[in-house]
Formats: sequence, C-alpha cells, structure tokens
Amino acid sequence: MKVINNKDVTPEEELDYERLVKQDGKEWEEGNFGKNKKYMVRATPEEENKINEILEKKKTQRNYSIKMPEDMVVKLKVIASEKNIGYQTLIKIIASDYIQKNWKHSA
Repeated sequence: MKVINNKDVTPEEELDYERLVKQDGKEWEEGNFGKNKKYMVRATPEEENKINEILEKKKTQRNYSIKMPEDMVVKLKVIASEKNIGYQTLIKIIASDYIQKNWKHSA
C-alpha cells in the first residue's frame, strides 16, 4: 500500500489518482477531486493554522506593476525555478531581504 495525502491507498486507487492528476488539471478544475470522498483528507490543526496565516497575509497584499528588462526577468525565472518557487515570490524575497538590511526608520 502507498500513502497519498496521509491516507493508505490500494494500487487501484493509486492508479486512479495518477490518472486524474495527469489530465492537465481538468479533474481539479471540474471539482472531481472535491466531489469524491476518496480524495478528501481533513487538514491537521497545524495545516489549518498555516492556511489561515496565508489567507490573512493575502488580505493585506496589493498588485503592483514594474517595468524590468526582459533578460532580468528570464534570469529571475531560472533562479526561481531552481529553488522551486515562482519568480514573483523570488522578487518579494529579494525585496524583503533588501528592506531588512537597509531600513533605517524606527518601527
């Protein structure tokens, strides 16, 4: 038996799960994972807390647009890919690090 989403699954269930996942997100977009109890797993209290923290942070975020040289964006995307994060997330990390090192004002 294999464990998927903290749940023991039979080889048949594993194949079914893999089949659904490989369909380019169609099953996800149509809600078929959420409609099938076989794929539902209750989040742990720790996972729920992390989800709530992320949702709270998103409430305070705004979209901004900046112009950057295309080659710089390409390089950022390569670096981000190597770190398994999105390039916009990488830009936020870089900006945050810069601010922490250079912010001179009292909080």
